[in-house]
Amino acid sequence: MTLPFVFFRTPAGLEDVSKYPELFAELLARGWLEKDIQKLAGLNLIRVFKAVEKVRDEMAADGVEPLEEEIPHEDIIGRDYCRYNVKRLMAP
Repeated sequence: MTLPFVFFRTPAGLEDVSKYPELFAELLARGWLEKDIQKLAGLNLIRVFKAVEKVRDEMAADGVEPLEEEIPHEDIIGRDYCRYNVKRLMAP
């Protein structure tokens, strides 16, 4: 069972990814460095995936087979909803 990834609420002005350039412009105006904006925009993710692919290639060279098993649905019932209780986190 695959559940869709859905945002129920977004910050005003960031309703979808088309608004990201406006966010980045505002961050630059507030003193963020361009290199930090690039990281925020995805360079960190690209760096991590390159490292993951390197490990994958090393494991394949060592003959390690990929694990393709799926977790049975009954093993995740009640454990597939992730959400922070912001009010609890903000409590004094």
